Amino acid sequence: HRIQALTGCDSIVTLNLTVKSDCDKPCPGVLINGVCWARSNVDKPGTFASTPEAFGMLYQWNRKKAWAHNTDTTGWDDTDAGGEYWNANNDPCPYGWRVPTQEDLNSIKNCYVREGYVLKMTDPTTEKSMIMPYTSQRIYYGTYYEKVSWLYWVNAAYDNDEAFVITNTPNLRATTRPKKWALPVRCVADWNVPECEDKEEEVEVTIDKNKLPYTWRDTVFQEGTVSGTYVFHRIQALTGCDSIVTLKLTVAQEAKPCPGVLINGVCWARSNVDAPGTFAHTPEADGMLYQWNRKKGWSPTGDISGWDANLPSGDNWNKTNDPCPAGWRVPNAEEINTLLDESKVNRLMTTQTGIFGGKFTDKGNGNAVFFPVVNHRKPEDGSVHPGDFGYYWSASPANTDEAWALYCYMETAFFKTELPKNGGYSLRCVADEDISDCKIVTEEAYDTICAHDLPYTWRDTLFYRDAKTGVYLFRRIQALTGCDSIVQLHLTVQDIPPHEFSAMVCQGENYNEYGFNLPKVMRDTIVRDTLQTRWGCDSIRILYLTVHPKHDTIVYDTVCQEEPYHGYGFSLTKAETSTEGTITRDSIYQSIHGCDSTVHLNLFVGKSYLFETPREV
Repeated sequence: HRIQALTGCDSIVTLNLTVKSDCDKPCPGVLINGVCWARSNVDKPGTFASTPEAFGMLYQWNRKKAWAHNTDTTGWDDTDAGGEYWNANNDPCPYGWRVPTQEDLNSIKNCYVREGYVLKMTDPTTEKSMIMPYTSQRIYYGTYYEKVSWLYWVNAAYDNDEAFVITNTPNLRATTRPKKWALPVRCVADWNVPECEDKEEEVEVTIDKNKLPYTWRDTVFQEGTVSGTYVFHRIQALTGCDSIVTLKLTVAQEAKPCPGVLINGVCWARSNVDAPGTFAHTPEADGMLYQWNRKKGWSPTGDISGWDANLPSGDNWNKTNDPCPAGWRVPNAEEINTLLDESKVNRLMTTQTGIFGGKFTDKGNGNAVFFPVVNHRKPEDGSVHPGDFGYYWSASPANTDEAWALYCYMETAFFKTELPKNGGYSLRCVADEDISDCKIVTEEAYDTICAHDLPYTWRDTLFYRDAKTGVYLFRRIQALTGCDSIVQLHLTVQDIPPHEFSAMVCQGENYNEYGFNLPKVMRDTIVRDTLQTRWGCDSIRILYLTVHPKHDTIVYDTVCQEEPYHGYGFSLTKAETSTEGTITRDSIYQSIHGCDSTVHLNLFVGKSYLFETPREV
């Protein structure tokens, strides 16, 4: 019901809408006479070969294990699989496809032609085509039978020992082969696959905090995890449908763990601050130097420019100027004093992995933290002073010009001392437990990997071999603050399927196709070649090369002098046989594979004798 814009009059349209409950599904392959066939053979279980010409892999009847062509067959099962039909659990076809039935064969019986070593099937109405290659097989005991033929499994058994196959000899029809043989599989679409249904699941789990880190399915909950509701969104590998799991996790006796080293009740970082927001890689590393209440880092060695010799202002180290990583802060003077409490902490100047520094050990829990002695920079010009002493800032000012710091010198001399605020000294952070200003931390992350790198660990999540390109959302509880941390990972999986090529060559000839260069090939061979894509991923090319022999035949025969000769494809006139002795001739023919076949004739010409007998009549 509308109001016409120009006239203001009513405009009423009646729509008769029909919603069909059962619509025709599109064919994801090639539709031949009503049956939807896959475009290529099955490769590994659940996958198709990369090209229609590729052999794919071989399968024993009613078994899902794949066998390669002309490679090791360790684990071969030479028994006969049971069952009257190919069990769905053993079907190697990808989801939505199945092994064909005898009825499915009727769709291709009368619409095929042979083109070299493939059969080409064409739908008479749409003229759409598919090809199915001749392939090698494995017969008894896994023996590789290299002579190619056209045999494909059907889903029905013939008896206990044999099952039906498709053959094209003498025409396309069903015949039988032993179940224990390994043959290729070409799938047809399974129209009876259920529609995609989202799977939702709610799970409740209770763990003790001492069990952290805790692995739940494919997720690892690290130390510091708190009780809460965690929602996981996955794509089911087989169906492609959404799978949403809501986990209600209870962590009993929750306590914030120390992500560094706990010494006398204070959680210290394991290493010095390096560039702002980062830690040095090891406890012995120097890190960078900082002026009090300033965030700019300075190298402890070498010449510098831009040094600010003015005194920094402020009554405390401002949070916006704090170079400690998130969840950490510059310690105050009281926290430095906890390291100097001899009743609870042992302290010693020592060498650790070749670096001299101060070591503090908690007498109660045995934890130890190491502070290396590092060069510092003079306040007036930023020049380097050699590292005879260890100086570490606190956030607490001592007066207008100086701030409190930790001072390490000689064997056991550790003091809290005052340092000029405009000097450059080391910084060791403590855990920040202030969560009064709790904010959700969000992060966008991007990562690109190669498919062959799977399984792949990203932070605390393991992506398995079926991981696909997509956006993955992670909700975590920050160990120090208890606030939400949401990370959205844009993961790109560069899946470079192997490219397979099948070819033939005559024995002893060079092969130079598809980028392969093989000199004087003498026997059947499989060649793998690995290239790199622009993403740095391996691209594997596989050549299945069949070598056809060249025949060299020598024949011997005789003929009388001045008689014509016809034999073994050779023809000689009387003139050619007029002289006694041995005549040699060579003739070159081509086999059905186009290979030269040479016949060498050794013809002995016998002398003719004239006997005259006089008689009277």
